[in-house]
Amino acid sequence: MDHGGMDHGGHSGHGGGMDPMACKMSMIWNTDPVGHCLVFPSLQITKSTVVFYLVAIVLLGVAAEWLRLSLTTFDRNLRSNLRGGGSNPLGGGGGSSTPGLGGNGLSRANTPAALRRPSGFGATDNAGEEALLGGGGNKSGRYWGVVRLPWLLQLRRSLGYVLMVALGYYLHLLVMTYNAQIIMAVLSGIFLGHFIFHRHVDLSAYEGAEEGKGLQCH
Repeated sequence: MDHGGMDHGGHSGHGGGMDPMACKMSMIWNTDPVGHCLVFPSLQITKSTVVFYLVAIVLLGVAAEWLRLSLTTFDRNLRSNLRGGGSNPLGGGGGSSTPGLGGNGLSRANTPAALRRPSGFGATDNAGEEALLGGGGNKSGRYWGVVRLPWLLQLRRSLGYVLMVALGYYLHLLVMTYNAQIIMAVLSGIFLGHFIFHRHVDLSAYEGAEEGKGLQCH
């Protein structure tokens, strides 16, 4: 009798200890998010937290689209400053240019010569700077050349870029749960973020200009 009670107690304790902690894993389409872990075991979805986690996933998708827009806008403003505001297709306005990107104040007037490199098309230093910064002789409206950015400015760009990539990878891992509700939460967040933050189309961007990759595989 004691042996039977010990055996029964051991099995019940083992089963009761595993069920709440085990993360549900599936390689096929499923519709119940309860039991799935959002990459980390501590983020396991329960019946009481399912709504909270699904809303959080939607907000992550919205944040990913906002971050993509922020990085694209930052680079567009940076190019405009380096060109001295020459990217305005209307040619209107006086001497105003795009704001100075967090106090760096890079513009045609104050861009140090050390940050500039000549065009890769055999031009001299002066011609390369003119082609890059919107000088004469470039009638096509395209700017050729390379600018080496200050370390602090590049650090800001790189941190934003790696944050966008990490967030994209995390959303991809959530999709790999094969759960219908989690996948719909990811797609809903991306849809809402794109709908809210990407209503503007840059008509001055030339054909083939890269305005961001979105959340596809890097």
